Formats: sequence, C-alpha cells, structure tokens
Amino acid sequence: MSNRVRDDIFLSASSYDRYDLYQRIQAASTVQLSTAQWLAGYRNHSLAVSEINLRQLAANAGRNYGSIYNMYNDLVALLKTLVPDEEGPAAQLFNVPAGRVRFALVEQGNPYAFLQAVLAQTYDSSDDFLAAQATSKVTMLRHLKPLRALSSAVGVRLHYEGMSITGDERRVRILLTLAFWLATDGAVWPFTLDRDTVVRAADMIFDTFDVSAVNPVSREVAAYYLAVAVQRIRQGHCVDYQAEEQVLNYPVPNLYAELSRQFGGDLPLPKLTEETQLGESAYAYFLTNFAPMFVTPESTAAADVLARFGRYNPELSQLVTDFLDKLPSPMFDAQHLPASARAILLANLLAITVSTLTFGVDLGALLAGAFSQTVAAAPEDPDLRRKVQQTLENVVATSPLTHQFAPLIPVLTQSFYDNLRQLTLRYQPKQTVKVLPLMEQTALGYVDLYTFLLMQPFVTVLPPDSPIESADVVIQAASVPVSPEQLGNAVFFQWHLNASSDLFGRLFALLRQLWLDQIEEA
Repeated sequence: MSNRVRDDIFLSASSYDRYDLYQRIQAASTVQLSTAQWLAGYRNHSLAVSEINLRQLAANAGRNYGSIYNMYNDLVALLKTLVPDEEGPAAQLFNVPAGRVRFALVEQGNPYAFLQAVLAQTYDSSDDFLAAQATSKVTMLRHLKPLRALSSAVGVRLHYEGMSITGDERRVRILLTLAFWLATDGAVWPFTLDRDTVVRAADMIFDTFDVSAVNPVSREVAAYYLAVAVQRIRQGHCVDYQAEEQVLNYPVPNLYAELSRQFGGDLPLPKLTEETQLGESAYAYFLTNFAPMFVTPESTAAADVLARFGRYNPELSQLVTDFLDKLPSPMFDAQHLPASARAILLANLLAITVSTLTFGVDLGALLAGAFSQTVAAAPEDPDLRRKVQQTLENVVATSPLTHQFAPLIPVLTQSFYDNLRQLTLRYQPKQTVKVLPLMEQTALGYVDLYTFLLMQPFVTVLPPDSPIESADVVIQAASVPVSPEQLGNAVFFQWHLNASSDLFGRLFALLRQLWLDQIEEA
C-alpha cells in the first residue's frame, strides 16, 4: 500500500499494510475539516471515525477494492480483541489509538517474540522457539533480517541458533533498549518488572546524578534501559569498570548500592563486587549525561553538560571549544550563531566525542543514518568535510590530549562532519526553492505571506520583476491568467488575501517537498 518505513523493523509487509490502512481510515475522518474545526473537535473530544468509505480508500491508495476489504476485515477482528465490549457500528472500533493498534500487530510477529525470548533467555535452542511460533526456519530468518541488521549496526551479534546476543555488554543493552522502544513506541510496558517501580528507580537515578528536569518520553526510555539492565545483571551480564575509559574525573556515586538500598524489596538485585558496582554506576552516568542529545535553547541540559565538562575534564572541553572556534565556516562562529544555539552545538559535539571515546564510534550518528531517510539522503559536502578534518588535525596536534585523540581523528572527522552537515543543510542549504510572489505590492495583507517565506531557510524569494520561468513556485492572489508556457516547470499556487492556517500549511508542505526533491536529485 505504501513504502514500508525504514525504522519499522517489527512489522511484516502485510502487517504494515494493515496498519497503514488503519491510519488512512482515521485520517479520512478529519481530512475534510479545516484546522480551526479540527482544533475545536480536539478540544471538545468530538473527533471520531463515524463512517468508512472503503472504495474511496482503495482508490486513494491505488489498490483494488478486494484487498482493502480483506485488510479491513482483519482489522475489525483485531480491534474486537482490543475493545471487546464495544457495541454499535464497526466504524466506532477505529477510534483506538494508532500506537496501540500497531503494537497489537507487532505482538503477533516473529521479531518481537524473538526479542522477548532473547531477553528472558526462554529457549535453549531455536528448534524449541520455532515450534512455539509454529513457523519455519526460512520464514523466521527472513522476518529477523531487519532486527539482525540493527544489531550489526550497533556492533553486537544476534545468534539465531543459540537464541542469544553477544558483544560488548554496553552495546548489548543499547540494542535491547532501542529494539524494545522501536517495537512498542512507548504504547505499552513490555517487561515483567513492575513499571511504577522501575520509573521511580529511574527518577532516583536522575536525582542522584543531578540531571535537569526530564520530559516524560525520555523518562520512559530511561525506564526501558533500567528494566533491560536489571534483567541482564540478574543473568550475570555486567559492565566491568575500566578506569582508563572514564572520560570525566567525576566522583560517580555507587548507584547500584543506592538502588539496592531503596528498591531491594521491589527490585531485587544480585550481589556484585564493588568494582562491578562501580562499572555499572559509571556506565549509567555516561548514558544519563552523554547519550546523543537534541535539546531546545530553553533547556538547561546543554549548559549543564558544558559546566560539568569544564570542571571535570577541562582539556576535552577546551579541545571541542577550540575546534568550533577555529572551524573556518562563518555559520558556526560566535558572531553568527546565537549563544544558546552554540551551547547546544558544543554539548552535542562533546556527546559525540565521549561516545567515540567510549565505543570507538558515534552510535547516535550511526543509528540516525540507518533509520532516518532524511539523514541518510543528505547530500555530501566535500568542502565542509575538508574543513572539519583540517581543523580537527590542528586542534588535536596542539592539545594535551594529542596521544589519546590522534588515532581517533578519522572517526571524529566523520562524526563531527555528519552533525555539522545536518545543521548546514537546514540553516544554510545549498539547494533552495525559488518562490516568485505575484502580488499587489502595496497590499499590507500580504506581509504575513512574505514574512512566512523569509522565515524558511530553504526558500529564496525572487524579486517581483523576475521572469516567471525562473521560479520553482509562483504564488498569485489575483485571477490574472498565467499560461502553461509562461510557467514552464514552475508550480502555480493560488493564494488568498485572507489566507487560512490550512492554506499556509499546504504551502509549507509544497515548499518542503520540492526542497527534499532537490536534495534527492543533488
């Protein structure tokens, strides 16, 4: 029905088609509403699916009616298991949150069953697992291919025959946390441990490490990691302490002992040596503070990271600051970049550096490239790459950390370049959509349109006397005829003096799609 999204590694093609149909059914009930009507319906809780036109959905999806009808019946059967007491028309079943429906489909699949079996160590051999799933080895291996590709990207191995996972324990936990999150998207709690207990333990970790206020999604992800870690520790898979790998000279408290003291009754943990307890605590500190971060200027997280590095590893902090100061690109210097944005960039570069020092690779960039179509499709910028490498070589050569960082220059060059390239692509894009507004130039009513266009970094507003054929988009509010010959390859977009929010939304969608097309063709 549609291209299967790259990060949905838990749905088979047929399951994804059913999920896609479910989303289309929900969207069809509101697509005819204006933004104002939708907002009013949202606020008074009156948005609901009341009728379903399968023939229209089939036409819109480019599928025959029979296949859509069969998928619809499959969905109805599934939804009745989720809301068994629902009475009335079948259309009312389609008001279940989409995330809950997706997980119900995920739960039926082989990859999720395999993931649960590997975490719980339920089976000693794949034969027992295949018998429980009532499937063949060929089918199972085909369904597990995306999950195994994910494990390879993280740097660990999933062993189908032994129903196990091997590799650096730190990476194993990252893989399991990420995989469970991709499977559920937070719609359900997938672990046997009590969720409330684990969430309270996660909150205690944040408090112990003086982490700023955490949003509910990050809090839930942290709870996922903690649930995975507890299960792995109980099975004897621990993170050993390596003094030479500690990036900060920070007095990390014994988190393991504190967890045992506060949650020993509800979250039993095995006894570990003090050295292993320190290893677990140090790794938790690393994840809490230096996992890849994307923060807003209003957040204090970036400032907290910079202050902590400035105190506990000033040499590393200075190296990254020198890199940004010396990078010969005006976009990133202190005169052009707002202080808040620069702090975010510095904190991200520090997080990248710590990840590279810890794992030998920037896991955040690796995973983003593997699962984000926009990141993966970003055009290369050889000039920026050259500047990043030359600047890194210069600052490393003059840093007290030369011996430690010289071997990492190729990896850091790639990681810094990937991060900066995304910023450059969005804030100083080389490809822009050329827009020609054909308006009465004295009309104050079009100020909002011009302001909107000027705020888009990937839009170039052409002078009003520019040739029409030089534009990618021609916007006109009047009814003056414009012939196809005049337009050439330009897209004509009709405007209105009293433009609605919906019209602005359609214009933005058009401009962004044209820009993405340009990037793909570059």
